[in-house]
Amino acid sequence: MMTQQDDKSQQQNIHIRRLASNVKAIYFDVDGTLIDDSNSGGSVWKKIHQLAGVTEETREERYQLYKAKQLSYEEWMQLDISSWQNAGITKKQISLIISELRLYDGVKDTISRLYNEGYKLGIISSSIDIGIFSLLDPNLFTEKAINKLFFDEEGRIASWDTSACRLEEKGEILKYLAKSQGLTSDQVAFIGNDFNDIGAANFAGLSFSFSSVSPELDSLVNFTDRTGDMRNILKFFI
Repeated sequence: MMTQQDDKSQQQNIHIRRLASNVKAIYFDVDGTLIDDSNSGGSVWKKIHQLAGVTEETREERYQLYKAKQLSYEEWMQLDISSWQNAGITKKQISLIISELRLYDGVKDTISRLYNEGYKLGIISSSIDIGIFSLLDPNLFTEKAINKLFFDEEGRIASWDTSACRLEEKGEILKYLAKSQGLTSDQVAFIGNDFNDIGAANFAGLSFSFSSVSPELDSLVNFTDRTGDMRNILKFFI
């Protein structure tokens, strides 16, 4: 016998499938959404800081200055990445850090199947490109709004581009990317896990929180998944 809770869940799934039938593009956050950073000591960003000798106190101080608008996003990133550069962090060292990371279960399969179904896929993240694109083929993604590192011939950090995704502007970024592809909000889905994904989730016609650490994000998305297996979203799209 179907319980009231079962019926409610079934109705929710039907509603989400209706929303998903309009979707043409699906965008993902990276750290904590595609990359499982729960058991690896933190994100790529945090691990490089640790390698460069940047303390938690220094990181928090810089973040608070940014929140207080005493630093612009670019100035904050300049402080962070120049710390790595001054410490002599190399591409080889970063690659060793990345080798310790893992994707959530089912991420490769999910991305591949959505791509083969004809969905346009995108990344919107304040992480760095060398992390996720060492784990997933960048050619699967039409749009890649993520910070970029560039290295010289000896593998040292030569320059960077942090203009693609400011931490708390994901909603505006998603809106811009959708418009550039001729898509309306109801044709876009977004999947994230933290407070800085709220803007993008609010814009998207269909939104998911995956292994979320933000109750506020959970409260506004269409579906929350805590299984740690990304394949659970496929039932709505395929």
